[in-house]
Amino acid sequence: MDLAHLTIPALDQISASLLMLGLFITAGSLILSRGWRMSLLILLVQYAIVGLWLVKLYRPEVLLLKVLTGTVVVAMIYLVAAEVQWGFLRRPRPEPAPDDASQIAEDVPVEVVTRTGAVMGVGFRLAAVVLAAAATLALARGYPLAELPTDVNLAFYWLCAAGLICFTTSRDVVYTGLGVLCLLSGLDLFYVAVVDVPDIVVLGLLAGMNLAAALTIARAIDTASTLVEARPARQQSES
Repeated sequence: MDLAHLTIPALDQISASLLMLGLFITAGSLILSRGWRMSLLILLVQYAIVGLWLVKLYRPEVLLLKVLTGTVVVAMIYLVAAEVQWGFLRRPRPEPAPDDASQIAEDVPVEVVTRTGAVMGVGFRLAAVVLAAAATLALARGYPLAELPTDVNLAFYWLCAAGLICFTTSRDVVYTGLGVLCLLSGLDLFYVAVVDVPDIVVLGLLAGMNLAAALTIARAIDTASTLVEARPARQQSES
């Protein structure tokens, strides 16, 4: 079978408007979501939606590449983040003094792998989504890129806007990493849309950039957990 002429009729029936709606929901949910597990699941769905859009712009094989890349990226971040949090939960805790009963709650530094490091509240994040959507519409209308279709311009600007919000409005490692991966998805979509015949080598390099970003995020999570573990010992030595 000649893969160059392979088509998937069911995928061809998916409209660009529906895919744009999916990207709007997933990228917006990344901004609003606070749980790292849910955020990673949303990211995986976003990879699949971008892959479906790439199928409409190029070839069905790109969907497999995008889904595999997203699965590996999410798995890498999830395994490291889960191990870090599980390690904190398994760590022995000192017994509280009898007069310290109000402080029995577990002191698990979950800010390493959750959204407690975010610098904005729910209302601010919701306002950021609205502002990003308005900026996306304005940029797509006022500054269309390379004579691309309006829907591709909207998707590219929206992914970039959502990624920048995630990257710049939080001190959390996972949250900022999701912003970088959003930006890379926008770059994926832009490249395939702007080039008449995308080079499979370049697509492979873009997938490699996603994997390298995920590896960096996983390493940053591990490093942050090490610093948090060392904090009590440092405080005890100073006292």
